[in-house]
Amino acid sequence: MQELIRLRSENSKTFSMEGRKRQLESHTGAVHYKEDYTSNAEGWKDIDLTWEGNRITKAPYELTVDEQKATIKNKRTGEVSIIELLDCKPAGLKMEIVPDNTRISFRHTLPSDKIPFKARFKVGGKGLVTTRAFDDDGDLELETSLVDGILTEKLSKVIDKETKKERPVKGKIKIDPIWQVGASTDDCYKRLDYGDANPLWRPTANDVRVGCAGVPTVYTYGSGMRFTNITIPQGTTIDSAYLTLTASNPMSGAAVKARISADDTDDAATFSTVGDFDTRYAARTTARVDWDNIAAWTNELEYDSPEIKTVIQEIVDRGGWTSGNDIAIFWEDFDERTSVGLQSMRFAYAYDASAAKSPKLVIIYLPLTISGTATKAGVGVENAKIYCINQSTDEVFTTLTDVNGDYSFDVFEITLYHLAGTYESEGTKYNALSLWDVEGGE
Repeated sequence: MQELIRLRSENSKTFSMEGRKRQLESHTGAVHYKEDYTSNAEGWKDIDLTWEGNRITKAPYELTVDEQKATIKNKRTGEVSIIELLDCKPAGLKMEIVPDNTRISFRHTLPSDKIPFKARFKVGGKGLVTTRAFDDDGDLELETSLVDGILTEKLSKVIDKETKKERPVKGKIKIDPIWQVGASTDDCYKRLDYGDANPLWRPTANDVRVGCAGVPTVYTYGSGMRFTNITIPQGTTIDSAYLTLTASNPMSGAAVKARISADDTDDAATFSTVGDFDTRYAARTTARVDWDNIAAWTNELEYDSPEIKTVIQEIVDRGGWTSGNDIAIFWEDFDERTSVGLQSMRFAYAYDASAAKSPKLVIIYLPLTISGTATKAGVGVENAKIYCINQSTDEVFTTLTDVNGDYSFDVFEITLYHLAGTYESEGTKYNALSLWDVEGGE
């Protein structure tokens, strides 16, 4: 496959495939950046987290590290933040700086015999700074305070953040203050407690999750994921579609049964409240796909869903759908089909844990085309780019010749994308299509 760089967005890539098909890969997190986010002329660049000495520059931020001090510039806002480690107990623990596409973690890793833990950081600037403690079984309660620019983290016991109960450590504990470009409510999860009218709602969680778990209290989980700027025209034939999720927790309980559907709307909004989630879920697409018998996942590996093209087709066939609109996907087990067990769940990275590993929606489609014969057309040359001219009457061509006879070439199919403006000759205006989007030969 070859990437069509001109079709990049902040969160997506599009590839050209054999047979004129295209593959769109949309993430809930950024995969591209700009040096100047106000510029429409600048193209989107691949994020590259390679260290250049003590700096990372090819990202939505610029990071410079000087011993225990990090200076971070947010390229979108221009704001500068500073995070500096002042002290840490127990002594001797090394801080690791872990960059991601839209966030930077300042991580201490410790075994359980190093508890209690305490670290202090000097924090300055307007950047979003959050904190997190976790092990292989999930998030832990972390005591934090921010007073006069001093961020203090304390971990005195291993208490599960969700159950609020003390438990054994699984693996090593990681404790992070985190700087990030911004929080996202484009992926979330909801937990239902059997018999409880007040569900747990996590719009900025570190993971999306599905399944049933809990002994003796039983919980059932479902998630939402919103993918923005889906550049597929209304009515396009969807050849294939699937989700790709990256495991964030090695849950090994009974095989999980999940179901995938979509928010049945022309242009999905981000998730705001649990009531908003419930209303949209109740009105989801009639097309629904079961993802059953999900066996135990291995942490950090990617997993693809079954075929969900019927779900995506239902959305792009809507009368109000327009290329560039957004799609929200539901991945859930609210029908309680999974056998209840202690770890009958599957966790995947969300944006707020890693933009690079966040949920991905892959759509393979066949671009809409027109074909036919023209008696008159025009071709103009501007900035070394040749433009094919399609008459405003919507007549279609297999051969294009300009009104002066200077250019002539065969066109087998014209893809309906990226109108390049208008071309005027002898008082007649024509709609223009870029030659880049013409399938055929000169």
